[in-house]
Amino acid sequence: MSKKAEKRKVFIQINVLKIGKINTMRECFDAELVVKSRWLEPAIIGKKPEDIDETKLWNPKIFIENAIGEPIVTAETMMEIINNEAFFVRKKRIKGLFMEFMELQEFPFDTQELSFLIKSDTPDSKSELIEDPLDVHRIHRKTFVDGHEYYLYNYLELTVPPPNNDLQLGVIQQNKPTIKATVSVSRLAPFYVWNVIVPMGFIIVVSFSTFGMELEFLRNRLQLSYVLVLKAVTFKNLVNTYIPKISYFTYLGKYVVLMTVLLVLISTFTGVMSRVAESNREWSELLGLIAFISFFVTFNLFYVGWILLMPFRKRRVMSKKEAEFTKKEQAMLAKREASDKKPKAEDHPETAKKTETEPKTEAAKKTETKTEPDKKTEAAKKTEAEKKTEAAKKTEAEKKTEAAKKTESEKAHKAAK
Repeated sequence: MSKKAEKRKVFIQINVLKIGKINTMRECFDAELVVKSRWLEPAIIGKKPEDIDETKLWNPKIFIENAIGEPIVTAETMMEIINNEAFFVRKKRIKGLFMEFMELQEFPFDTQELSFLIKSDTPDSKSELIEDPLDVHRIHRKTFVDGHEYYLYNYLELTVPPPNNDLQLGVIQQNKPTIKATVSVSRLAPFYVWNVIVPMGFIIVVSFSTFGMELEFLRNRLQLSYVLVLKAVTFKNLVNTYIPKISYFTYLGKYVVLMTVLLVLISTFTGVMSRVAESNREWSELLGLIAFISFFVTFNLFYVGWILLMPFRKRRVMSKKEAEFTKKEQAMLAKREASDKKPKAEDHPETAKKTETEPKTEAAKKTETKTEPDKKTEAAKKTEAEKKTEAAKKTEAEKKTEAAKKTESEKAHKAAK
């Protein structure tokens, strides 16, 4: 027998009870979920649940690899009969802190995938984890703690990650069956837009007012420009408090840095204009103001367009997946309700057939038990009844004819008189 044939199929179903606080700085999140695993177990066929010794049965030893520390785990077991096959079912309720590498390039317009890396502590050659086709995954969105900062999609996806052949201490670690459950959330960006991007844009607009001051007040112009630059640096430090120490720019970080560079350029331009000849200062300042305003407007339009094109495209894809998942969930629930509402005759077709055939067999037996004398007596009764009806009809007809003759004779007698 091949190794592939010897593999035990373990069907996995996930029920996410709660998604707690999502910590972007520490790159982790709290969660509570139920992992339901079931597999074919021939050893329990014909046995009652109280007669089953779980210690003697095969166990896939399901655990979550990306859990931080020791999560709280409670388990319960049961037996299910599906299509005349016995399945052993184990439900594990797991509560703890889970690690997740945040992808913050698109912060604060990012979409994060919160994953649970479910593994079996058995060799990959002996078992495999498969999504349960007879059950649907569930997400309890009402218990989501960070609903004021994130939007939780009603969508859960199970995928099989590629094998990871890690080389540790010169030994290749044996692969174990793994399946990845993913829940998606998207960050609500209005907080960062109104508290960082919009004030930063106002600072740039205020910096344009320095061009309205004469160069005679150069010191005042430079002081105002430096104050605005320091304010922009303050906003940059504020952005750093929302994200971990990463080696790349986020969308929000790029905006703040480019606006800070624009302020530095405006301050530098103001200092250089003090060395330009008075005859060329007016035109130089006008051209500089037009150039800075054009750059500011063009960059903001490009920034908004890029956000709508890239980060929000992921959100549209997630919304489509959410709609498909809800349809699948509703179809599965409707199918279950229909199966539960089936009449008993459909659940037990043999008994239904018996109830239909029993009255027919009794009637047939009655007709079969009739003897020939009974049949003759019935025929005689029928002939006597027919004769009586014919005689009654004749007597009625004779009475009518006699009455008609009497009336005619009376009329003739009256006419003769």
